[in-house]
Amino acid sequence: MNADTSLLDIAPRASFATTFLTSAITNYLFAACVVGLTFKQLQLQALGGIGPIEITTAVLCVAIVAASALSHRIPSKGTMILIAAPLLACLLAMGIAAIVGTFPPNGRDTLAYLFTAMVVWSYATLAEPDHKALLEKIALVIGIYLTACALAWLLPWHWVDVVRYPVNGKLQGLSNNPNQIAFLTIVGLSLMYLLDEPQKHSRLALLLSIGAGAAGAFTGSSAITLALGGTIALAIVMRIVSAFSPQRSRAHFPWEYVVPFFFALFATVPIGHAGAPAPQATLEALPSTSTQLADAPSIPAPAVVEPGTSAVTALLEADGGEGSIRLEMWSAAVELIATSPIVGLGPGPHVPWRHPLSGEVTLNEAHNTILDLLLVAGVLGLAAALLPVAIALRVLGAAKSSAWRS
Repeated sequence: MNADTSLLDIAPRASFATTFLTSAITNYLFAACVVGLTFKQLQLQALGGIGPIEITTAVLCVAIVAASALSHRIPSKGTMILIAAPLLACLLAMGIAAIVGTFPPNGRDTLAYLFTAMVVWSYATLAEPDHKALLEKIALVIGIYLTACALAWLLPWHWVDVVRYPVNGKLQGLSNNPNQIAFLTIVGLSLMYLLDEPQKHSRLALLLSIGAGAAGAFTGSSAITLALGGTIALAIVMRIVSAFSPQRSRAHFPWEYVVPFFFALFATVPIGHAGAPAPQATLEALPSTSTQLADAPSIPAPAVVEPGTSAVTALLEADGGEGSIRLEMWSAAVELIATSPIVGLGPGPHVPWRHPLSGEVTLNEAHNTILDLLLVAGVLGLAAALLPVAIALRVLGAAKSSAWRS
């Protein structure tokens, strides 16, 4: 009797858990949280960089993990190994570093890696058995967000200045770095292309690709121009080869990339942009008296590049010399990686950098994903992190090839 009653109690919970996991609201909320994790401006420094998006994401992921246990909708063993491998590599590196005494354990970064593993677990739970449905929702959220950011950047009102990077007026959205918008642009456009059905080009995908492309162009990122232009050129070459091949490919042309590419190409022409103040205007807007300057926020002045300077030097000295600073950090990161190439140094910032004005030395990230992974978890951690990416690309590629053949 007690066993029967227990089964009757469990059945409604399992049914509710399954409904929760398959609900469109849950999936769209998860997609919004994933994109919202780039909203650095909403983070609260008093809470160690944790904001409402991080709290909402954590609560949602805990609910998803609990629902997956109740409904027995748990990721496969292979997926669990792929999720756990990078985390274990980081924890191993942290343990070795603590034993050796090279770097003390970093609790905040360790929690961040645990949080990331929980987000990936939640994605794997919601995405089973077909990843396409959830990826479509993520692509839709990215496209809407980037389109809204691009429209806000064009507006002349001061209350939308939050989307502009203070140093140069480039689009940063709700993040604190235009590079994050550029990264979202590439991810969003890639998802739109990979998920678009070759038999019918989605009008919504094309429209959102225009908005995303505009956002990417407003970041001024040359990487976007290179990535999109290279993909289009490769597609043209494949079309030409296919025309002379006995087995013609049915791969559709990446039309989602065309307009964004011309946007990005247009943005490289030095004509100025609606939302970006000219360098001279930025300098003239700064307070003039010494008292005002002491009270004013620190705004780096645009770097002055002498005539005849090479294109590489000009690129490195742009935006206050950020390129040169990153090269310094990368060089220091490579030296640190050489001290523990297999297991890394454990979670936490490790790269020392001296501020050119104050002389203060602080520990930072390498600002390079590959170098940061090598720093934290070494070659083992890098391999563990890249393996799921390789498998995901293989799955998407196989699904795309299947769609082309059908």
